[in-house]
Parts: sequence; C-alpha cells; structure tokens
Amino acid sequence: MLKLEQKYFPFKKVVLTVNDDRELEFTSSSLSNSTTTSIPIDNLTSRPTTYRHLKVVTISAFLLSTALALISLYIMITTDDSEDAGAKALVAFLVFGTFSFVSMVKLQGAYKNLLIFNDRRTSEGVIFLSPSKPSKKAVEEFVDELERKIKAIEYSNKLSKNEKVSIYLRHLEFLASEKVITEDELNTIVERLRSRGSASVVPIYN
Repeated sequence: MLKLEQKYFPFKKVVLTVNDDRELEFTSSSLSNSTTTSIPIDNLTSRPTTYRHLKVVTISAFLLSTALALISLYIMITTDDSEDAGAKALVAFLVFGTFSFVSMVKLQGAYKNLLIFNDRRTSEGVIFLSPSKPSKKAVEEFVDELERKIKAIEYSNKLSKNEKVSIYLRHLEFLASEKVITEDELNTIVERLRSRGSASVVPIYN
C-alpha cells in the first residue's frame, strides 16, 4: 500500500492512500470535519504539474503596516505623554499594529508551491500536494511510485477483458459520485454490460 501524509498549519491533515484495487483515497481532515474521496488512479495524469504563486499584495500590506506601526511606536516612545502627538501615535500604533498582525496571519498562504495531479480527460486539478511535506524525499518517492502504478494500468494489452470491465465500472461509479453522469445513466450502462456478459467490454463513449 502506497501512503503519504501531509500536515498543514494549524490543524489540517491530508492523507493519500493508494490501495491494491487501483484507487487513490484522498482524506482531508481538520478539527471540525473530515472528508474522503476515492479516485481511480488511471483518471489522473501520471506526473503532476508544478504551480507556484506569490501574493505580492499580501506581502506588501504586511511590510507597509509593520513599518508604519514601528514608526508610530517610535514616536509614541520618544514623545512626552502630555503632548497630543503621543496620543495620536498610540492610536496609529494600535491601528497599524492590528493590520500588521492580520497581514502576518495571511502570510501563511501568501506563497503557494504545489504539485497538482490533473484529470486526464478534463485537465482540471484533482489532487493538490505540497512538494515538501513531510519531506521532499517522501513526496518524490510517492509521486514516482504513483506514476509507476498509473503507467502499469494504462489500458495495456496485458489487461484481460474482465480487468478492463472492472476498471470501466470504477470509472463509471466515480463519474456518478461526482454528478458527471446520473444514476439512471450509470444503471443503464451497467445493465448493458451485464446483459452482454463479462466477456465483452461496453465502451463508455461513442
């Protein structure tokens, strides 16, 4: 079994598990809730894409508000209490200090560096990973082994018809769970499959 666990500040945890039945189980949990999604691994691209994004506005707001808070603090310290400038500096310090603290909290997500496994058909992002949690080596090993597993079942001629049927059914169940197809459409295709017998593969697309 292939497994990767990643923890995020403050209480979020993501666990990815690839079972022997060729499905990736993605579990995301926090203090308040937990969700689990199963995805057939051959729905995914074999290699993830790299996504990097820097929120310049958030960083600039933090630096500017911190600088103004420090200037206000300096004025407040070096000014006599009887002077009106000291009181104004105190107010400014409280305002900019609060803004600086809020910006500092948001800095947690100001820089995003992600590995994204996309849906093979739609190219939309499906699985998002940090490239360094719990370590860069652990993530690289997980990605390399997942790539090997995906390539090993890419509808090669080595698969029997029954194995292909099993894979198609998992795809259909996943599409139904994601509301891409309706339950009626799923049942219709499954019935056609059963009526033709396990020796035949029913194509999903015309």
